[in-house]
Amino acid sequence: MNYFCIAKTYPVPSNKYIESTCTAGILEEPDGRRRLVRVYPMPFRYLEGEQQFPKYSWLEGFFRKRPRDRDVREDSYEIKRVQNKDCTWDLEFRVKETLSIKGASEPLLVWKRRMDIIQEFISADVDEVMERYNRGQGTLGIIKPDSVIDFYIEKEENEDWTSRQLIVLKQLYLFCSKTPKPLEKVPFRFKYKFKSGGKTYSKTINDWELYALYLNLKWKGDYQEAILKKVKDKAEELATKKDLHLFLGNVHHTNSFIIVGLIYPPKGWQDLRENKTLFT
Repeated sequence: MNYFCIAKTYPVPSNKYIESTCTAGILEEPDGRRRLVRVYPMPFRYLEGEQQFPKYSWLEGFFRKRPRDRDVREDSYEIKRVQNKDCTWDLEFRVKETLSIKGASEPLLVWKRRMDIIQEFISADVDEVMERYNRGQGTLGIIKPDSVIDFYIEKEENEDWTSRQLIVLKQLYLFCSKTPKPLEKVPFRFKYKFKSGGKTYSKTINDWELYALYLNLKWKGDYQEAILKKVKDKAEELATKKDLHLFLGNVHHTNSFIIVGLIYPPKGWQDLRENKTLFT
């Protein structure tokens, strides 16, 4: 089967999977039918070489539904995997194609290709996503908010991993001969307040990019106040200068939805036609 990855969440320590990163995107069945799914656990930081795929990549591999005793959500999938002695992972997939902006001569056309794939899965509003969820027809959805009212930052109650999570991480770094940089917790929660279908919502953002921005700035030595301002500036830029869409996903064992991914094509991408480029 083929899978188009659209979103990646920030990883967390996991007793069974080292670090659990969730991805969300579009699964293409052998008969050509497509639907929104999540694929996890994805030990992304432990993958090597080309398997460390960026978003907007087409993957070809062995995708299967997660067992119901682990996840009752019908749109939750996993990839067959084998853990090596050095804590790297062999997953049964390969990257077929990446729709990358980096180095593209006409990035607007790349965005159009991305959005042409995503377009059929964009819901009218949050209500439509919730109606499908309540009918048992899916726990994922993509919406374009009517407007973004605010972006705000909340401090986490626990600034570090829990004692159980720290034990997992310490065991990992003790017994693994090959590990990436230790997984650091971001002690803040990021949220968008937005309107959709005439209603106001406030939802947590778990998109990896904002958390990675925070950590990269911290590792460069920026002060926390400056880091948070830059994260806020980035989130507000996406909301005001881009055609922002929100990828919503249900939190396991709850009725709550969070923002698992941010999709932000340039404004004007809809006006592109074949063999025509619109610069804005």
